[in-house]
Amino acid sequence: MGPPPHPWVPIEPSQGHAALTELRRRLASNLGEDHMALQLAIAQHHLAIAAHPTTPLGEAIAQRQHARQLLETMVEDRSAASVAGFDQVLISLALLRMGVDDQGMKTATLRLIREQPQSPVVPMAFVVFGDVMFEQGDREAAAKVYEKAAAFQDSAVEAYARYRQAWSLLPHGDSPGDSTKSLELFVQAIERAEHALAEQRESKPQLAPGQARVAAPHEVAAAARRELVIAYADVGQPHKAWPFFARIGRGREGHDMHVEMMVRLARVYRERSRFDEAAQVCAALAEHTEGTVPCP
Repeated sequence: MGPPPHPWVPIEPSQGHAALTELRRRLASNLGEDHMALQLAIAQHHLAIAAHPTTPLGEAIAQRQHARQLLETMVEDRSAASVAGFDQVLISLALLRMGVDDQGMKTATLRLIREQPQSPVVPMAFVVFGDVMFEQGDREAAAKVYEKAAAFQDSAVEAYARYRQAWSLLPHGDSPGDSTKSLELFVQAIERAEHALAEQRESKPQLAPGQARVAAPHEVAAAARRELVIAYADVGQPHKAWPFFARIGRGREGHDMHVEMMVRLARVYRERSRFDEAAQVCAALAEHTEGTVPCP
């Protein structure tokens, strides 16, 4: 499983730096604007620059550090809790502390859940908890927390939570897991991600640079389609793979991964020395693609 996509809305670095210059000018001019709101905007633009794919790694690290210093200062200031967007302060700080200061991460997420229970980013707080538990190796606990996150009425969060829950239930080490349930959850993740994409097309939400978010639905759908193959290899039947993948591998926006999924399934079977099953999958792939797609 690859790492989750960056959790902040990105901005092109040159645009981000220009915006930072203007925000700092407004902060220094002291013309009656809310200083806490300006500081939050500055922190979010640091995060937005760090999240952009063209930002060099060293600069991204520095930008996140600048953001963390600002956000921690805001959290220590009691008056900041009344600032619009303080929920973004807490969830961003929690994300920045993940893997570095897990106790600090828990403090920020618990404060968010307790003090701002109606915030739309509360489901993300549960996702953050689940991710930390998963990375610490407590997959059973992580699966339960992802279940809580998926219960919120947020299609994008549910898609990501189901995807991570599916991974939590895959067999791992001495844990037998539950590949049947995992396969079901991967399918649910794909369905909820496609639903979230449809919602986004209808509402076209405008997200501010640096705003924290879960992984984009199209990224979740693609990841779930790729990794679903692992669970299918455990409990599925080779001769049913093509029709199943043809149904679940096609997205609403024309994305089609079902051929790639067949190739991945054949590869998984071969890695497990299940050569007869791999041969069945390759035969089906050759039949439906007229031999144009090489099979491992």
